[in-house]
Amino acid sequence: MTKTCVLAAKNFNRTFVIATTFLFGFNFLFGQSASKQDSLVFVVEKMPDDSLKVKAFRDLGARFSKSSPEKAEDCFNRAVSLGKRIDEHVFTSGSLAQLAILYNNTGELTKSDNSLREAKSMVEKYPSNRSWGNYYQAEGLIYEKKSQHKLAVESLKKCLAYLKKLNNPMGVAGAYLNIGNNYLYLEQYKSSIENYFSALNIFEEIQNEQGISYCYNALAGVYRDMKQYKDAEKYARKSLELKKKQGDKKGIANSYSMLSEIQLGTKDYKNALLNADLALRNFQELNQLFDVININRIKGRIYADKKDLTNARIFYDKAISGAKNLNNINLENDLKSEKNEKLQPDEFHSEIQNSLENINQELTRARAESDTLTLINKLKELSQYYTNNKDYQKAFELREEYYKLKEITAGPEVLKELKVLESQYELEKKENAIKLLEKDKEITNERIEKQKIGLYALGSLILLIASIAYLFIYRLRLNNKIKRHTEIERMRQEIASDLHDDIGSSLSSIQIISSLMERKGDMGKVKEDAEKISKLSAKVAQGMREIVWSLNPANDTLEAVVSQMRKMAFEMLDTAGIAFSFDVQLKNPEKKLLPQFRKDLMMIYREAVNNARKYSGSAKVHIYLSDKNSVLNLSIKDFGHGFDPQQVEKGNGINNMVRRAEKMGGKFDLKTEKDAGTEINLKIPLS
Repeated sequence: MTKTCVLAAKNFNRTFVIATTFLFGFNFLFGQSASKQDSLVFVVEKMPDDSLKVKAFRDLGARFSKSSPEKAEDCFNRAVSLGKRIDEHVFTSGSLAQLAILYNNTGELTKSDNSLREAKSMVEKYPSNRSWGNYYQAEGLIYEKKSQHKLAVESLKKCLAYLKKLNNPMGVAGAYLNIGNNYLYLEQYKSSIENYFSALNIFEEIQNEQGISYCYNALAGVYRDMKQYKDAEKYARKSLELKKKQGDKKGIANSYSMLSEIQLGTKDYKNALLNADLALRNFQELNQLFDVININRIKGRIYADKKDLTNARIFYDKAISGAKNLNNINLENDLKSEKNEKLQPDEFHSEIQNSLENINQELTRARAESDTLTLINKLKELSQYYTNNKDYQKAFELREEYYKLKEITAGPEVLKELKVLESQYELEKKENAIKLLEKDKEITNERIEKQKIGLYALGSLILLIASIAYLFIYRLRLNNKIKRHTEIERMRQEIASDLHDDIGSSLSSIQIISSLMERKGDMGKVKEDAEKISKLSAKVAQGMREIVWSLNPANDTLEAVVSQMRKMAFEMLDTAGIAFSFDVQLKNPEKKLLPQFRKDLMMIYREAVNNARKYSGSAKVHIYLSDKNSVLNLSIKDFGHGFDPQQVEKGNGINNMVRRAEKMGGKFDLKTEKDAGTEINLKIPLS
């Protein structure tokens, strides 16, 4: 009957754990920090080989990508490998797309292209809205890193269309956010802020703090470009606070980067450099090479603004070198152009003069194609060129056209619209809060009825769990009782062996010497034999004391063992005229030790101290003992003549100490050198 109950309890317990994991586990687990996610790899490995396992590895990879690119790569690759093996396509192609983004961010462009190409091939063969959404998201983000922002917007809009079909609010909000980022690079501020607030409203509705934090950072970027630095810093700090709360290392670095650019605008160079260094440290740890390039660029701008051209040149060169290593020609040329403009204005404008015809051709093309960003940049360059050449009339005309375009793209009207959207957003938040309160009121009565049913079910479940717990505890106590009984039997056998081998042999020696004494008439020999009897008797008494000590339950604690060690050191060293120090640092002195553990520990200790007394020739011995991190650390060091381990064969004493340490699951280490003393270190886990 008992066996049947225990088996039933085990089966129920297994089923309950699996059910709980699938019902509640993943929503909770994937919300944890990267440090807690490490243990989830083990959990996912135990899942059945199906599509859920592929998805779990993909989601873990996405989480790790914010803290550890190496772990993220491993999880994505495991998802792809398993997906191909079980012929799963949606999450597998999504994992390939995520790998492409990861490799692009870490500068492994060949791997990035190969992963994206493989993802597209799989999606074309097994098309679905989700698969195409994942693919176009990856393509858009990679175009963004390559500074091809128009192409990025096109891809991300395709991604947005597929995600809307899936009714995926989280994905839709993320797509809006990414589209807004690329419009910001193109200086199309109106389109940028519209997308940002679309994303923010969705993230607020689904209460996703991570998304909200990224929207805050994006809005800080808009206000920064509009030179509204007070509002920019407000949003940047709100973003940083949320990212710290989430433990998002990459997000924290992005916020520091944003604060640095804002403080450059306000000429707060000290804090601008401080935040740039904080961002750089995080990006380097995460191996985010594109972001490292951008931070070096920001530091170059800061030093250039400070008129520290030497340091400015150093950081611009670092950024250019990074872009060159990534084969990003657009970014490399952009950085070189900015460096010349900031550090070598005369040479820069001379270069403009030499290529004036090309610039005018670019200007004509930009007007024809309504390429506002190029048009603004070329107008600015030509205006400066004519100013340097004292053609002020032409310079004025070009500068006037430049300011008109800037006013259209980033003027008061855009700022006004930004404020209107911000107000609407705050109003919608309040209205949503009111709706939520009304909804809560409506469902309260339903919830009360459901709670009654739930209480009955909970009572039954608690009763069942209590029964299982009782059976489990009963079984655990029974196992402990059997284990203790076995331990006692083994100890009894060892005590009998000790009495026979050690004390028995000593008593036999005493008997033989006594018999010989009766036959001898020489008083000198009798005295010598009597001394032998005295020593053997003392040895027997000592052995009996040690056996009695080891059997006494009062000596089960670590503190009692230490006390016995101190006493033994005094008896063995002080009586031999050897000074000793005994340094003890215990965090858990009441820790219970098994009898066999105590015996083996004391045997090692006695052998080590005895060796120091007999062979070291040292006038001092240092003994150190601690229980740090549930590990017992014992060190015995003498300052004697030592020996050469290569020339001296290990005796039974050292071999026995090594054997006993291994038996206890510990590690024994002996350090010695001729004329430099000997040190014995023992590390044993305290289970």
